[in-house]
Amino acid sequence: MKIILYTCPNTMSKILGKGAAFVTKQEPLGLLYIASYLKKYNYDVSITDAFSFGLSGEDIIEEISKEKPDVIGFSVLTSGGKIALDLTKLIKKKFPEILIVLGNIHPSIFAEHYLKNKSADIIVHDEGEVTFSEIVIKFNQKNKWNDIKGISFIDDAGKFVTTEKREVLENLDEIPVPARELIPINQYRMQFYFHPYANTQYYKMIMTSRGCPYKCSFCTVHKSGKIRYHSVERVRDELKILLDGYNSKFIFFMDSLFMSSRKRVLDICNMINENKFKFDWGCEGRVNLAEPSLLKEMKKAGCYEIAYGIESGVQEL
Repeated sequence: MKIILYTCPNTMSKILGKGAAFVTKQEPLGLLYIASYLKKYNYDVSITDAFSFGLSGEDIIEEISKEKPDVIGFSVLTSGGKIALDLTKLIKKKFPEILIVLGNIHPSIFAEHYLKNKSADIIVHDEGEVTFSEIVIKFNQKNKWNDIKGISFIDDAGKFVTTEKREVLENLDEIPVPARELIPINQYRMQFYFHPYANTQYYKMIMTSRGCPYKCSFCTVHKSGKIRYHSVERVRDELKILLDGYNSKFIFFMDSLFMSSRKRVLDICNMINENKFKFDWGCEGRVNLAEPSLLKEMKKAGCYEIAYGIESGVQEL
């Protein structure tokens, strides 16, 4: 069985003109995690990052014609919602035998719209690793989807169905490290960070937790469940891969809120120092968590910059 995972094509040049140059090439970590989980069970999986590398819908259709995958998956944000709707509808018309699965925030919200417009066979809600693997198994066995948690589909009677919500994965270490070997990893950049290596091949990303303890009304991160962490040992092993395998010099911790647990931040800082890892790093922070004593320890471990969320200019808010 062959599986291809896609990001949506990037039409920012039509929207932003020269401003499209400011759209960053950022590793598709979500797809990399799903791919690594599928590879764990020896599935033939590849990733095409159409968004970052300027591939068009026509390019994707040409690749599908050539590669003849059994299953394709699209990660869709709201910025690519209409693009994905039209493209996947065309793909389904040209290749009706291919199973099309959509995931991420936008199709999860508008699942019924995508399904009734015949743009997808299945919509995955919330985290995708376990759910997507179960879909692939059921497809291979030609079974129905009713007993897979966390999906939406149209049943044989034409009825829109959403199955029981899937529990979040408590032990994140069950997911292998992202399958970075499937993408041109050294071509990704983060030009808007201030570190001199952020816009070079020496920049890399890592995610060490999922979720957030705060309940900001405008954010979807906390809606998937409580915050969960990779073990410090797992973080150590992945950092070693980035440092030794990719010669990383600046690594950004892409956790929704890396500073959510003071103890864990200190544990990671101690691990970095004990292993004598030499690299600069950045993370996402929150102003109320920025204690001077913690910031000093972070700096000792190589922290170079912190991105704070400033939700409002009004102090009362």
